[in-house]
Amino acid sequence: MKSLIFTTIGGLALFTAYSISAAEMSTEVPLELKNPAHTSPWQRYRTRKWKPSHDWKDFSNLRHDIPSPISQPQVVETPIQGDPEKGKKLAAERKRGGSCYTCHIMPDAKLPGNIGFDLSVIGLWGRSDERLYNYIYDARQFNPATVMPPWGAHQVYTPAEIKDIVAYLKTLTKYKGIDDKNNPAKR
Repeated sequence: MKSLIFTTIGGLALFTAYSISAAEMSTEVPLELKNPAHTSPWQRYRTRKWKPSHDWKDFSNLRHDIPSPISQPQVVETPIQGDPEKGKKLAAERKRGGSCYTCHIMPDAKLPGNIGFDLSVIGLWGRSDERLYNYIYDARQFNPATVMPPWGAHQVYTPAEIKDIVAYLKTLTKYKGIDDKNNPAKR
């Protein structure tokens, strides 16, 4: 019992000795609001000026789990003429909430994901350009339960950027993970 008390007191002393204020953590301290942004937040969204709203469908919260509608298949001119180099950069870019590398195994990925398909040789799969385009645009067209974000339908990528990504994916025809040195059948 004594050791528990001493451990608790020691941990508390250590915690208070190393605690720092928010002002010490950052040079840019956020504005401190003394009052709420609205005196009556529940009355912010009104149906009429004199009556508070009881219809919360327009209120910004995540309680309503209503997914966006699945988009219709996009018609694109084939073969897609995109820039594979731009597509490679877009596939690796993580600035827009993720990238292909986040979920998929792809060449040159230092930290590849393990959620999606291995796309190392997707160029050999025989998928049409239009199918690849639509899968990136909104994969829910093919699998409504997919976890892949609808990159085009949510306008994360423009149609031209999706064409660049498709052009890059079509170049992936050689699996770079196994060469003769690493292939146990050829050692």
